[in-house]
Amino acid sequence: MNTPEYKIISIFEYNGFYTYHISKNGELDQVVEFDSEANVTKTSFKQNSEEEQEAVEFIRRIRNKHICSVI
Repeated sequence: MNTPEYKIISIFEYNGFYTYHISKNGELDQVVEFDSEANVTKTSFKQNSEEEQEAVEFIRRIRNKHICSVI
């Protein structure tokens, strides 16, 4: 099984919301937005899909290891 390769394209913060544009396997980017308490508020993925869960876990893992604050 091929493990998807996600990349964070950009991160925007506005009024306590953090919007991540990510790309999976070089495809067009998708969007995941978190509030300041680490709740997912918006996503461009199909809601509750496996792909959405993978993307959210990827972002949380990267933030925990590389970006100082945890979402």
